[in-house]
Amino acid sequence: MNSRRMGKETAKKIHYLCRDLLEMRKFNRALLPAAKA
Repeated sequence: MNSRRMGKETAKKIHYLCRDLLEMRKFNRALLPAAKA
């Protein structure tokens, strides 16, 4: 197993995970006023 490649794959996964979390937060912020109304 190439450890450098593993690190790259892990970094990519973390990157996508963070992006998904940001998208979800934006989504929640958009939904929150609608839910309160």
